[in-house]
Amino acid sequence: MKYSPLLICLLLFYSCQPKEDKTTESVEKNLNNIVISANIKNAENKVFYLYDLGSEQPKIMDSSKVVNNKIEINTQLTEKFNILGLGNNQKNLMLFIGQKKDTISLTSSFSESLIDYEVSGSESSVLLKEYLSKKLELNDQFNLIQQQINELSFEAQNEREDLMLQAQVIKNSFEKIKNNFILNNQNSPAIFIALYDIGNLVEEQAQLEVIAEVISKYFSNTIFQQEVILRMNKANQQIAMLKKQKAMAEAQKNELKNAGLIIGKPAPELNYPNKDGKLLSLKSLKGKVVLLDFWASWCGPCRKENPFVVSLYNKYKNSGFEIYSFSLDNNKEKWVQAIEQDGLIWDNHVSDLSGWKSSGAAKYLIKSIPQTFIIDRNGNIAEIGLRGPDLEKKILNLL
Repeated sequence: MKYSPLLICLLLFYSCQPKEDKTTESVEKNLNNIVISANIKNAENKVFYLYDLGSEQPKIMDSSKVVNNKIEINTQLTEKFNILGLGNNQKNLMLFIGQKKDTISLTSSFSESLIDYEVSGSESSVLLKEYLSKKLELNDQFNLIQQQINELSFEAQNEREDLMLQAQVIKNSFEKIKNNFILNNQNSPAIFIALYDIGNLVEEQAQLEVIAEVISKYFSNTIFQQEVILRMNKANQQIAMLKKQKAMAEAQKNELKNAGLIIGKPAPELNYPNKDGKLLSLKSLKGKVVLLDFWASWCGPCRKENPFVVSLYNKYKNSGFEIYSFSLDNNKEKWVQAIEQDGLIWDNHVSDLSGWKSSGAAKYLIKSIPQTFIIDRNGNIAEIGLRGPDLEKKILNLL
């Protein structure tokens, strides 16, 4: 039989073509896989799920039944790094970081909480678990102290203060652990978890920026990146607001200076009627450390601050401390009622019941309340505008 030259060429062409490599797809798939081996006691025949936690709602990637205390999952990852959780439901998970080609081992004993687990095969997952363990330990200690505080009677002030001091020590310990965790692991994906422990966005902006860079590098397009962007924006807004407030405070300081309200100079005299109509002068308190407090019954922030002011009075009234409260009310009944409701037990409450048109408030350039002036034993202005712990610290220094 004769073959045409064209047919011979075609046969030669196809016979010389390389055979299709059917293993390429499977090899590539294996390179994208992660192998998770778990030993979980007391969970025989329970189904455990592998969750991808990068979305708003955790996504189930795979599942396996516990047989002879063991689970084996071999599954494909879509990203190089994934924040994963293994557990019987999405609220009870062993948390770890999965990377393509990892083989991760988990060990735990099943209970309502799987937080007590061990992990190996992933350096970032080990760091993550160590941080979570330290946090949980301190959190348990803090909650125990809070419970003890709540069980104290109102009269047990000394015990309450001791326990509050212990609680603060625990808080300080955790802050140190958190900051060291971020500082010492700036290139590790594990520090994403500290995002939710940043309490003061302004003071901890440097730590927040480190976490943001890590999340952008390892977990872009996840709910964690959305959250860190949100917090960074809030931090920038708060910083801008603080700058604005600082500028306003500086302007107010200059105004006060022009009006003669200068630290180290005599406080302008006030001599106004109390709730019984009797005149009470500010200078009559000379020789004591005085908190001049401008407030009003209708002022929400003032009323919120009042319990702290009462605590100051009770602490230091026998040490030469006094309060002179000037109200910007224009309704006597509401003013007196607020004094009684808030337990403002000192005697020096005055008001001309003129609201914002008060001549006393004008002497001190009051444009917002609450506003405070601390006056030393010589009747001189010692500080302006302090509140909270800073206010107490200044009073203590003067006493």
